[in-house]
Amino acid sequence: MDLATILLLFKSSLLVGAICFLYVRWHGDHIEGLGVLAASFFLQAAATTLAGMVEAGTLAGTFWIMLMTVMGLAGYALLWIGLKELTTGAKTTRLWLAMLPPFILTFVILFTDSMDDNRIRASVFNFSAGFYLFVCAMMVFLDMRREKLSAKIPLSLALGLGALLCFAIVLGINGLLISPDALNIVFFLLIVLFFIICLFIIIMVKERTEADLHRLIATDELTGLPNRRHFFSGLPAEPRPGDAFILLDIDHFKRVNDTLGHATGDKVLRKVAEMIASDLPSHAIYGRLGGEEFGVFLPGSGNDAALAIAELIRKRIENHQDAITTISAGVAVARATSVITEVMSAADAALYKAKQNGRNRVWLHAET
Repeated sequence: MDLATILLLFKSSLLVGAICFLYVRWHGDHIEGLGVLAASFFLQAAATTLAGMVEAGTLAGTFWIMLMTVMGLAGYALLWIGLKELTTGAKTTRLWLAMLPPFILTFVILFTDSMDDNRIRASVFNFSAGFYLFVCAMMVFLDMRREKLSAKIPLSLALGLGALLCFAIVLGINGLLISPDALNIVFFLLIVLFFIICLFIIIMVKERTEADLHRLIATDELTGLPNRRHFFSGLPAEPRPGDAFILLDIDHFKRVNDTLGHATGDKVLRKVAEMIASDLPSHAIYGRLGGEEFGVFLPGSGNDAALAIAELIRKRIENHQDAITTISAGVAVARATSVITEVMSAADAALYKAKQNGRNRVWLHAET
């Protein structure tokens, strides 16, 4: 496969990728980073077009060589900026400092009289491209700790392999390890990799959209806790002996709304929800059941641990100035023959007892 054909395929793959990014962005509520990624692919496609024209002799002169070099490297810099915005949500003016190296490198090549030396210019270009791809690969891979999306693994691998191919091209240009005849194969693999990179970027966007939708469906909008539907879907139909259910209710919440206003009531709900979630063990299942009522399921906790956790929550809310009010809690623990509805009913009965006996207290149901 000759160089002209390779450049045509590379340009085509980049244009297809750019159009795909713009399409997904247009239909995806203007997802951050995709517009920059489209610009990255368009710039690289333009640089590849100029390279083909220079190679064919249609364009000649230092200006066109300098232009295609700076456009190509700027495209790789935009790839990093776009992926940074897309993966981490970061969008600051400092990100655009990544655009400086392409211009600096281009002018260094120009003023050292290396612009017309294809070997030096191509080596610098492909080494820089490999560096950008490697940095992109590491950024996507390390971001897995913050946001676990399965598409990030193959995407980071594709970016990393792209970096290796660029470094291999540098070696081949300088007659090391790779023969000049094998360079066309390496270029072709790089074209395929850009298709793969584009594909997994779009898959990553799709996975994130689905994850956001799932969180929206499963989360109470006001408090940020799991909502009633999500909470109950996580409970076992037949709890094991020792599993505990805690039902918590804000005392005199209607009075808060009536006297201080619904805005203050919403603030109290958010603060109470925050304190409930902060005092729970990692294996707890919890959520807002509706209104001023919250539920907590503690697998294998038993009476003492469940009572201690409920009491800890009650005291924190009682002593917290932003909570304004207090809570009452009912605790029930499953026995050998319990079903979840029986445990919940027992916790509800215990909550009723707590309110009957003066509120701002935790009550344990004797038998479940």
